[in-house]
Amino acid sequence: MRALKSYALLASALSSFAAALMSALLKGWLKLLALVVLYVTAISFTTIELLAGTLCVKKDGWVVYEDHLFPGHDPIPFIKQRDPSYFKMIEWGARQLIPKWNVLREPHAHDAEIPRAFRATLVDLRTGVYTKAMVTERPNNMVVLAVHGSGITCMLLKREEKPFGATVSTKLGMVNVPPLVLAEAGPSGTVYVGGGALCKEPLRSPSLYGSESLNLQES
Repeated sequence: MRALKSYALLASALSSFAAALMSALLKGWLKLLALVVLYVTAISFTTIELLAGTLCVKKDGWVVYEDHLFPGHDPIPFIKQRDPSYFKMIEWGARQLIPKWNVLREPHAHDAEIPRAFRATLVDLRTGVYTKAMVTERPNNMVVLAVHGSGITCMLLKREEKPFGATVSTKLGMVNVPPLVLAEAGPSGTVYVGGGALCKEPLRSPSLYGSESLNLQES
């Protein structure tokens, strides 16, 4: 698909140059013909670029997939079918000695109020590396915590971004990702973390000072 876009760009440039040259040298109806050629070339290039952008995955940042929304509860075959360049995706898992976190499965007095965890897949679209995690809701941010095994442990959050004022982020799960995340993450200041819904009283909640975080895209 990249080759197709390259050829389309080259053909568009050559056609535009030829049309401009014809327009400068010719007169009358021939000049009109040159303008028509230029218009058709521009439309063709735009169409090919649009199709290529629709068929291929935009390789930018991390994205979260909810496994239960895909056939076989696995989004990886869908990604490979969507973009063949992801055919050799690599799982970040047991081979990297990453930690495992327990998931609450015992009955509780207020069982109806406890969100049930489900499996999600986090994919680094730049490298094709993916890892599995258990979350209680789709996260939109992850905060770097510590080095565990061969990777970096992060807390998955539902975080409300506000230009002013502090809010409490909801902890949705934990995940271990490749060390490359340290280069991709940016400083986020103080992050207040709670276990419930977003609230406006952060002063009594646990906090992570001077943390680094990374936004997660929707699938």
